[in-house]
Parts: sequence; structure tokens; C-alpha cells
Amino acid sequence: TLWASPANPGAAELARELARAFPGLTVSTVADVGSSASARPSTALRGLARRSRRAADVTHMLLYLNQNTWLEEDGERLAEQV
Repeated sequence: TLWASPANPGAAELARELARAFPGLTVSTVADVGSSASARPSTALRGLARRSRRAADVTHMLLYLNQNTWLEEDGERLAEQV
């Protein structure tokens, strides 16, 4: 299962594109993998349809880098997750 952090702008969209290209790939966009703290989804990702799996199923993290990756609260949260 590939995890796309809600704090990583553009990652969920890319993860869904990869899942379409690789049918066996599952995608998780749960708020925070590996932490008991619940993360607030970024404004850009709020309301998107998502296929969720349990955090325990995640084997890889997608890090999508762009000009918005490390900005504001989401950027700080993503830095902690990475």
C-alpha cells in the first residue's frame, strides 16, 4: 500500500494516477501514518475521493515535491512525517 500524506500537496492525485496505471497498487490517504496524532487534511486535499487502507498496511510513502511542498502548517507536518 502506497501512502500519500494529506499534508503533501498533489501527492493524493499522483497516487491515484499511479493506482490507475498499476491495478494491483492500493493507495492510502489516512491523515497520519505512524502517529497517534490526527492530522488535519490540507485545504487542497479536503473533500477528495480516496481509497483508504489501515495505516498498518502501508509499505511505501509517496513524497511529491513541488513549489508548495514545505509551506505553512502542512509543510511542517510533512517534514515531521518524512
